[in-house]
Amino acid sequence: MPKQNEKAGILRKAGRVATKVGKFYLWTVTGNFDERKREFRRLKDGVHRILNRKFRTETFDEAVSRKGITDQQLQDQAKYLAAMAFLYALVAGIAFLFLLGAGYTPHPMNHLLMATGVFCLALTKFLGCRFRVAQIKRRQLFSFGTWITGRAGVQGRQQ
Repeated sequence: MPKQNEKAGILRKAGRVATKVGKFYLWTVTGNFDERKREFRRLKDGVHRILNRKFRTETFDEAVSRKGITDQQLQDQAKYLAAMAFLYALVAGIAFLFLLGAGYTPHPMNHLLMATGVFCLALTKFLGCRFRVAQIKRRQLFSFGTWITGRAGVQGRQQ
């Protein structure tokens, strides 16, 4: 029959081994803490730069003259963006139909997630193209928020 001290010794050894394994696992997951601190500082500085950046304020005509774009190039770009918007709307419509049919497939959750992703992506690209076309047609630089709420180009309102 083993003595009481021998049992405690085995448990103590097992605890030390478990602690060492846990520390090693923690090190493999987190890596070097100095590197993590530098990465955190880098991310913090990046967020600070984004939140405190200075924006250029210029009119549409100033931006066009700065870029050296002609009126014909603007019209061509508007036509191209309108065609792309139509294509994205078509893809979004097809994805929406696939979304409606998700219940009739063998794996409805996979089908639902994929169709939702394609629908959302196509819808955002459609909105982006239409926004740029509106800016070109009105020859005015305005924010997406004022455009989507219908306040873009309204005279007498401050933007």
